[in-house]
Amino acid sequence: MEKTLLTRVEDYWNTRAEGYSLDVQAELSGEDGKRWLTLAHEYLPKDVFPRGLDIGCGPGFFCALLGENGYRMTGIDCTEGMLRQAQENIQKFAPDAAPVPRLFQMDAESPAFEENSFDFIITRNLIWNLPHPEKAYESWVRLLRKGGRMLIMDGNYYLHYALPAYGTETPGASHKHMEGVDVSIINGIARELPLSFKLRPDWDIEALEKMGCGIKILSRTLDTGTDGSEIVRKFVLLAEKL
Repeated sequence: MEKTLLTRVEDYWNTRAEGYSLDVQAELSGEDGKRWLTLAHEYLPKDVFPRGLDIGCGPGFFCALLGENGYRMTGIDCTEGMLRQAQENIQKFAPDAAPVPRLFQMDAESPAFEENSFDFIITRNLIWNLPHPEKAYESWVRLLRKGGRMLIMDGNYYLHYALPAYGTETPGASHKHMEGVDVSIINGIARELPLSFKLRPDWDIEALEKMGCGIKILSRTLDTGTDGSEIVRKFVLLAEKL
């Protein structure tokens, strides 16, 4: 039987679990961890022990970082390999987390939680992977309580398929530990993913505003295309459920 697009994405990231975990461990041990924690403290809800959902948690970066700093974290990922790495990283980098972050293998496009279950959602470098990103955003907004927030970090990693002037930077370009995994696999899959052909974060802002969210652009990493146009490489959005 031919594999679905989502299954192919899952299979690829399962092979990336070990190497990605090494990248995450370096972040947790260095300045990146401090930088993301500062961002979280500034923009996430100020409730006592806020309930957070890390969607596409991978090797557990935010579960460990935020769990160790007073947030009640739940992490979901579609791959067993990533969740194994996440468990190990939580034990190593968040030994004092109380409660210990919960981890579940789950579909990011439709997480199986009740409505209004979380004070915030955080996600990094996930949306571009999804075959049905609008469906995912709709599901996530339902999970937030009124006034809940989403921190979304992502980028125009494969927009060069639609607009060659954007160059060929991909998510693997910044990863030091590929561990022999063939990045051409995900490069090929990305040709079939809808967000490889959308200008972002414009697309995300429009979609989330239609779902009743207020949006603030927290940061954009800009570059210049080969035709002189402005390129948004990466971005961070804050969405609040109104």
